[in-house]
Amino acid sequence: MAPSAVSPGSVSASDPVTVRSARAEDIPVICLLKWQFALGEGSTHVVRACPEDWERDMFGPEPRYSAVLAESAGAVIGMAIITQRFCPGWVGPLRVVLPEHRRRGVGKALLAAAAAEAIGGGALFVELTVHEDNAQALRLYERTGFERVPAVTLVLTGDALTTLIGDSTPADAPLDRWLVEGGATG
Repeated sequence: MAPSAVSPGSVSASDPVTVRSARAEDIPVICLLKWQFALGEGSTHVVRACPEDWERDMFGPEPRYSAVLAESAGAVIGMAIITQRFCPGWVGPLRVVLPEHRRRGVGKALLAAAAAEAIGGGALFVELTVHEDNAQALRLYERTGFERVPAVTLVLTGDALTTLIGDSTPADAPLDRWLVEGGATG
């Protein structure tokens, strides 16, 4: 039986926390945590995966990512998703701990499990992205040894993404043909 999602007040701060690898039966609660994360980040418009997508991509013949879950009193209270980037050797987790379970060491335990999984997969480092106004998360990451690197992350999504593409590029048209015919100028 899969662990339940946490409802506020169902797990006390004194309950012990364990971290384990996700299993296929955890997909419903993983989907719920991902949605809660997207709600908090204001990015629900990019959440499109259904449970079948998660099962295929985590447990299918060619897994694209894995996850570790934090549990307390039989309920999942947080997760970290470990994914290998398409740039060889780059790994970055998605970590979310339900607000009522923060400041208990859950995030650090998830980061440690994600790091162990990344090292086990041959990664040389772990990279993460956090909103610059998320002071609580930044403190945790810096306390655990993460260092800031000068970089700019830009995301194109929603209406801006489709506006950029416009009607000029049919989905099945080769990109190099579109570029040569003047659809893009760089």
